[in-house]
Amino acid sequence: MALEKTFGELLVFEGKTGKEIGLEFQRLLKEIERIRPKKTMIDNRIKVVTELIKAAQSYPDDLSAIRADRSAQFERSLKSLNRQSFWKN
Repeated sequence: MALEKTFGELLVFEGKTGKEIGLEFQRLLKEIERIRPKKTMIDNRIKVVTELIKAAQSYPDDLSAIRADRSAQFERSLKSLNRQSFWKN
């Protein structure tokens, strides 16, 4: 394992006993295992935030399309009403 090799080359552990180095190595492995799920959780939250940002950015386009449809429908209704009132007069 690359971690074991790198760990053995650190000058911080120079002059320490094998037992001290082993205990420190075990502590480091536990710390890594404690951090790993948090990294996954952060990655998942980043994905969710990214999706929410994309959705929020699409709202103005959606609103514009809805307004355009509503305006077109209003114009059609207005033309129809104008035609009806034209023939009644």
